[in-house]
Amino acid sequence: MTNKKVWFITGAGRGMGADFAKAALAAGHAVVATGRNTDTVSNALGQSNDLLAVMLDVTKHADAEAAARAAVDRFGRTAIRRPGEACSCADHHRQSGAAAAAFHRWR
Repeated sequence: MTNKKVWFITGAGRGMGADFAKAALAAGHAVVATGRNTDTVSNALGQSNDLLAVMLDVTKHADAEAAARAAVDRFGRTAIRRPGEACSCADHHRQSGAAAAAFHRWR
């Protein structure tokens, strides 16, 4: 797939986050699926070469930096996506602070 997108999804262990991750994978895209517990994320989403489960507490800057690095190391790039939300870069910085700042540096 030449137009493969790399989705970065927070809260991917359940609910809308898991639903978005499953839909992105089914559409042939790569997914960086995050949550506070990677076992929960992996159990919810299963296994795929296009899936990277990463531990992330969005309130912790170090977690955000590590997750962004892991995403770029695995897929070469990433895009920020939050379940149910389409917003600008300025919105991301205002709403998710450290996590958004880290992703903008690494993508």
